[in-house]
Amino acid sequence: MPETSLSQKDVFQPNFMKEYASYCRAGAALVSFLCESLDLPF
Repeated sequence: MPETSLSQKDVFQPNFMKEYASYCRAGAALVSFLCESLDLPF
């Protein structure tokens, strides 16, 4: 799993959006599960 601690330097790197999208994909299953458990839309 990728490291999720981001510094200001990390955010200004050219590949930031690609890495950020990777973090979002990695957490999507958990967020989906939590939303479903609480009867909330995902």
